[in-house]
Amino acid sequence: SQSRYVGGLVGINEGYGTAADDGFAGKIINAHITGELQVTGSLFVGGLVGQSKYGGLIKNSSVSVNTASTNLVSGSGKVGGLVGFVGATGAYDPDMAKVDNVIDASFANVTVKGTTEDPEHEDMGGLVGWFIDGIIKNSYATGNVSGFGVVGGLVGSSSHADIEDSYATGNVELIHYLDEYGSVQIGSTVGGLVGTFDDG
Repeated sequence: SQSRYVGGLVGINEGYGTAADDGFAGKIINAHITGELQVTGSLFVGGLVGQSKYGGLIKNSSVSVNTASTNLVSGSGKVGGLVGFVGATGAYDPDMAKVDNVIDASFANVTVKGTTEDPEHEDMGGLVGWFIDGIIKNSYATGNVSGFGVVGGLVGSSSHADIEDSYATGNVELIHYLDEYGSVQIGSTVGGLVGTFDDG
């Protein structure tokens, strides 16, 4: 079976909110992937990081590959050009300090593609697949994004998060598919910047 928490650089970046320096224990700074890249998994798949959580910081980092069709980030759910899933701050664990997750001054230029026909399990984003609790600022995505469920040019799904001075320029596509009865279906939500956004 395919793996979860798959990243071109690292699977999981954990902040834990305990570091004295800027409040971040888990930091990825000035990390860049260029040239050729194929990252494939099931859930939580990112061009750079599979999941960043508990106050993880990603800054001045990027995924920028050539336009060959073989260069892509793909998976069945929570897939992003930079990070698959950003979420779970210390608020969900009494032993963790409350430190928001941060993506700052980072970008992704890579194709992101969903591989499942079950829209219940999919969030596809040019930068981040699923983002919870934190902020994305001064960042962008230029790659094309396609999937069967929730698809966004920058972020697939976002909740309890702020997006500042960020943008997306890639094509965004919901893929048609046949259900078990042979009827044509189409994914649930698509957005040029964010597929779904919940500030609650």
